[in-house]
Amino acid sequence: MNGHQRRLWSRRGGGVLAAPLAIISVVVSACGSPPAAPAAASAPTAQPFASVAASTRPHPARPRMIAYVVNSDDSVIQDGTVTPIDVATGAVGRAIPVGYYPDAIAITPDGRTAYVTNGGQEGAGTVIPINLATGTTGTPINAGYYPVGIAITPDGKTAYVADKDGLVTPINLATGAPRHPIRISTVAWGGIAIGPDGQTAYITTGTLIPLKIATGTPGKEMPIDASGSIAITPDGKKAYVTASSDAGPGSVIPVDLATGTPGTPVQVGSGPDAIAISPSGTMAYVANNGDDTVTPIDLATGTPGTPIPVGHNPYAIAITPDGKIAYVANFNGNTVTPIDLASGTPGTPIPVGVSPYAIAITG
Repeated sequence: MNGHQRRLWSRRGGGVLAAPLAIISVVVSACGSPPAAPAAASAPTAQPFASVAASTRPHPARPRMIAYVVNSDDSVIQDGTVTPIDVATGAVGRAIPVGYYPDAIAITPDGRTAYVTNGGQEGAGTVIPINLATGTTGTPINAGYYPVGIAITPDGKTAYVADKDGLVTPINLATGAPRHPIRISTVAWGGIAIGPDGQTAYITTGTLIPLKIATGTPGKEMPIDASGSIAITPDGKKAYVTASSDAGPGSVIPVDLATGTPGTPVQVGSGPDAIAISPSGTMAYVANNGDDTVTPIDLATGTPGTPIPVGHNPYAIAITPDGKIAYVANFNGNTVTPIDLASGTPGTPIPVGVSPYAIAITG
């Protein structure tokens, strides 16, 4: 099984396409040109921006806007890494080593700590905390068999980690202690998101399953093809779930979370793997792994826009907090493509690490 096959298997349990992590949602607004490609990242250090394109600029205590790219490095020779990108300058910081086969990343609401899931050797999964002010990693947290998705509650107190065996492990972020895993299904495909009120998590398992945060109790399955990524609108009323097809284009399915009722699917590109929604609830952006594009969707009308070309095998997407730029992780291109969301224009790809697979932005 090669690295790419391992990725597909890790998400689908032997299926066809990968499903990424939960995506950060931000407001979409007008912007200028996307950043140009900076110099390639260099060796790991405690301060990610100590000696790259902006070598004389000290790493701030809390960066305004930094994109953190998880490079899975599909070899068994070395750990994966996380590459920081300074959004203001386009500078690539020094890579931060994490564990074997990292799959997902989530950042606390205060922007101070990132948590990265790692499949580990023989599926002995962990979550690695990263102090974003220093770029240093903390003590790994045990997180079940091959964790593939992570989401953090809006109050920043608890992370919920979905693993490939269909368990969800809550982690107390103040102590770093995992709690007793919650059985959701027999398999999880990596999509997990928490509503803005912090009351319910939603996990894709082939269907969509709600999990009550207060009680740790799974709810009734929602009858949809929830085989991919999930994003929730800022008002918490709808979720949008990516669904792939073995023949032809994939789709995005809107779900009324109050009733569990699916809406009319929106056709997108081939192999939709990731989705990000603006906090205004007006737009979604879908990374299509199968045809190397991003599809914008007007959520008011359910109308897809003109696909935007990006790099090879886009597996993840996130949007800057000011809503100006989307960053797309290109798995087989070892790059991140910035997109000017005002014009829908892709910028120069930014070289990162090997096999970028997840991305989150803080600021």
